[in-house]
Amino acid sequence: MTNDKLVSESKRINRDEYSLWFEFINAEDGLAETIKEAVDDKSKSDNPLQLLESILEDYDQWKDDLKFEAESHDPSVGFDGSEAIRILREAQL
Repeated sequence: MTNDKLVSESKRINRDEYSLWFEFINAEDGLAETIKEAVDDKSKSDNPLQLLESILEDYDQWKDDLKFEAESHDPSVGFDGSEAIRILREAQL
């Protein structure tokens, strides 16, 4: 991603997905895990822009996983996807 695209995507998330971003920050497999992996893999954290790109890519993957979990929800087995559904509803996605 170019620097302009990184900045643009960051602004878009701040504008359109503010609440979802905070779910990512607080998620067990969210921001903290992303940063830990990026620090271990220097190709993802050689410079601040690479780290930002890694974070944004993992954020997109986290959203995709959340959507898959919500879509796979089976009410007959209980609350397996309820948290994902709640997060997506609150974020209006």
